[in-house]
Amino acid sequence: MQYVFRSGETIEILSYNHIFGVKILRSNLCNVTKSQSFISIFDTAWNWKVNRTDCFSVARTRGFHCHCVSKGHNNTNIEYLRMGTDGNRLPEKGFFTLRNYVQTCNPVVDKSPNDKKEYRVVTLENKIRVLLISDLHSYSQATTSSDVDSDEKQKEEEPCEVSSAEDDVDSGEDYDMASESGEDEELLDSEESDFDEGSNDEKSGSEEETEEEGSESDEAEGSLHKPKKPIAKKMSAAALAVGVGSFADPPDIPGLAHFLEHMVFMGSEKYPDESSFDALIKSRGGSDNASTDCETTVFQFEILHDSFEEALDHFAQFFIKPLMKRNATDREVQAVNSEFQGNKNSDESRSEQLLGTWTKAGHPLGKFMWGNEESLKIMPAAQGIDVYSRLREFHSRWYSAQYMTLCLQSQESLDTLESWVTKIFSAIPNNGLPPPFYSNLQDRIDSEKIRKIYKIVPVKQVHQLEIVWSLPCQLQNYRVKPLHYLSWIIGHEGKGSILSYLKQKLWGLSLYCGNDESGFEHNTTGAFFTIQVTLTEEGHRNAQEIIVLIFEYLEMLRRESLKLWIYREIESIEDMKFRFREQVDPIDYVERLAENMQIYPPEHFITGDSLYFEYNEQIIRDCMDSLRADKMNVLLFSKLYQDSCQQKEKWFGTPYSVNDLSESLIESWMHPEPRPELHLPAPNRFIATDIHIKEPDMELCCFPQVIKESSLMKLWYKKDTKFNVPKGYAFFRLASPLMNESPVSMVCLDLLLKILDYNLNEAAYDALTADLSYAIRGHQSGITIKVHGYNDKLPLLFETIVDQIAVFDCSIQLFEILKMQVQRLYNNFVIKPEKLCRELRLQLIEHLRWTPLNKLAVIKGITRETLLNFVLKFKCMLYIEGLVQGNFTCKEACAFGQLLQEKLGCNPLLPEMYPELRIMQLPEGQHTCTVQSFGEHNDNNTAVICYYQDKPGDNKTICMMDVFNEYLEEPCFNQLRTKEQLGYEIYNQTTNTSGIVGFVVFVGTQANKYR
Repeated sequence: MQYVFRSGETIEILSYNHIFGVKILRSNLCNVTKSQSFISIFDTAWNWKVNRTDCFSVARTRGFHCHCVSKGHNNTNIEYLRMGTDGNRLPEKGFFTLRNYVQTCNPVVDKSPNDKKEYRVVTLENKIRVLLISDLHSYSQATTSSDVDSDEKQKEEEPCEVSSAEDDVDSGEDYDMASESGEDEELLDSEESDFDEGSNDEKSGSEEETEEEGSESDEAEGSLHKPKKPIAKKMSAAALAVGVGSFADPPDIPGLAHFLEHMVFMGSEKYPDESSFDALIKSRGGSDNASTDCETTVFQFEILHDSFEEALDHFAQFFIKPLMKRNATDREVQAVNSEFQGNKNSDESRSEQLLGTWTKAGHPLGKFMWGNEESLKIMPAAQGIDVYSRLREFHSRWYSAQYMTLCLQSQESLDTLESWVTKIFSAIPNNGLPPPFYSNLQDRIDSEKIRKIYKIVPVKQVHQLEIVWSLPCQLQNYRVKPLHYLSWIIGHEGKGSILSYLKQKLWGLSLYCGNDESGFEHNTTGAFFTIQVTLTEEGHRNAQEIIVLIFEYLEMLRRESLKLWIYREIESIEDMKFRFREQVDPIDYVERLAENMQIYPPEHFITGDSLYFEYNEQIIRDCMDSLRADKMNVLLFSKLYQDSCQQKEKWFGTPYSVNDLSESLIESWMHPEPRPELHLPAPNRFIATDIHIKEPDMELCCFPQVIKESSLMKLWYKKDTKFNVPKGYAFFRLASPLMNESPVSMVCLDLLLKILDYNLNEAAYDALTADLSYAIRGHQSGITIKVHGYNDKLPLLFETIVDQIAVFDCSIQLFEILKMQVQRLYNNFVIKPEKLCRELRLQLIEHLRWTPLNKLAVIKGITRETLLNFVLKFKCMLYIEGLVQGNFTCKEACAFGQLLQEKLGCNPLLPEMYPELRIMQLPEGQHTCTVQSFGEHNDNNTAVICYYQDKPGDNKTICMMDVFNEYLEEPCFNQLRTKEQLGYEIYNQTTNTSGIVGFVVFVGTQANKYR
């Protein structure tokens, strides 16, 4: 990688990116062999000098002047680069800019050895950086494979899910073939099937059974939460990230960046029809989305391969000459406002906005980034501000080619993709202005607003403790990943951990530590580091003692020398995860990489956010030493504070109070003596060591085969011959008619799964960190157990789970604590209008369905003895169905079933006792059912579902319904959302409720929208 001066001198570069700059290695300007200096192009003013040791050094200067000073062998030759205060370059001899680096080099992008895709980095003349991905090999496999695991393999990874009432208290057997997942933080939408791989790391409640794959949620800010469909044919996809976000919002129009994100897709000069792009995408089986973050705005779409070039041209025109019609502004303001109203009751969003109030005056982190009708229409109108004109100015200033990164993946050669990109995207204008720069705002927290205790009233019924620090930005230390390392240790849940101690004391239910390393929590101005504990009632009463415990653990870490073996263990886990990573949907992949291109150098576009590159004890210790008692705030969340919290946050209306932490209290937390129960984690016994691909021990078949069948069990098996990775999958269904006998049985099921979750937390935590996963889900006809990951240690994880079921028990104290939590979660479930509306629909069409309200009515009378008797009765008589596939032999697959049978010691279920689910046939005609929301009195969020029942569905019926759904998706969205502005979240989807096919149109809106 070399720069060439116009006069012929060269500088060789190690790496480059637009945030962290370049590292100079050598130059023919003088006898320079190495320099550790970094040059940040965010700043328009730098001095380059050759020091006495003939190495380049860098010093920042004020103003808009850059001096390139080079030292020759016998004399000193000075050349200048000057920039005017308006950002325009003045021509000088030896003109040279860092941006040219991207244009002149073509680095190799590091990738997994198992990744067959080809990559190329190019930079267009207008300075857009592009990552091209040719996926010819994967496409061939995707279209010819008959492997039953093909859909599952598109998911990147599966987290742990233990199904209890925490996440999904409804146990309907309803499955939406194009289902949406709810974004609720604690309840997983039960539209997902038991086979679903994309349900995040939330622990789901009673789930429905189905024969098809479920859905995965789209959680990006600004997303429409539209349904995702499993596809047999891999799509082509593209994502464009603009290096500007809500930090650039003008102070007098909060939310302008988010508003612009909405307006960009409203037609272009070449394609003026507002819905033409959506129509093209939907007609070719695709989807599109966009999101606005603090420093980036990302647009992405997917479409069938044969329409990709056409779609790229439509897509590019939004950035070349978008229409952004004035008459569309009111409609899109309403869309932004509906989006805000839909998230107004999100405790996470409310908490973030409150954290923003800690910043110094004028810091961008304190802005209201969502935007709503007040910030985008009412307030500007009162001040005489023309929002449309300012929107145009904002677009002209910030939507410029040099800030953009583009990633696209398709089943075309790299040369073809490059020719398309060059032809289509080179016309995006470059205004030549410097990029947004926030790295100089590291000192962001007002010193008067730390060492406080905030008491906050949440929306949900929850007790929660958070300790929050603001640290310097660590994005430049991505090779070390100090925050990830610290969160791994502090957030460990095995023996010796904070959470292990809290669970022994029955004070805590879960612990989260760290940050998500992007957006609000981590940007170029700094990083929030959070330790968050979900408390029991007793834990809430002992919150101060828990804070002491946390600082004792931090003190223990400081006294212990940093352990290289722990770092290497994490490093090896991440390396193996990267090496054997399963394919993800192209649209998700290009979105992630387009964002990575804004942060990492080209060689680390793929690896920068996941791999550990180097161990640097000093960097880690600097971060650890920042976690001090005198540099943090304490947040306590509880409904118990309703009467004492008199202050309200401006935008979300969050009630809170704030008080100083006493100096004596802070001093006692500075260097406490750690209690002996706290210690570092032991080596992880679940890390795979045998990764060889096994030879089959029976004749192979392209479909799963029955290898064991009896009155008790039917076991299916398939050896993986397609992916050839050291991974496996085991799925077992324990069928019983007991579950749906009464609401008491359903509550006992929820309690069983909740306590299993609690008991497995410590025992199976190491398995989760070693990239294994499990899910235990309850539904109306039984329980399912699913394990997935490296086949070497998967049997060990499976045995750990089965042992907990076989010897199930709990103390009276634990039972009462988790019973109270389940009751609280039943209440939380019904406050979501979408979930309540769906629950009502299922109650109307299912012959027997116990709702959260039914469960609330009986849960108080359930005792520990009731639960234990339920579990004994459940294990007494079962019918077991199982599937084992992947890198297992037939003998190893049989061992899974044998283990389950021996541990549970159950008897076979009589055939006539096998649970069946019945669906009621709706009478012809139109029928309406309404229910009042259970939310807060000022919560106007409303859900409307129009359900059309069809008939029992065979494969042909289901396919026809899917085609019908695809056909209606764009006109439905265009009419109800774009034209009529009924609400922000609008979608249509097909449903499969225990074999009965149906069709749903959903509208999320506000009750007072048209008053």
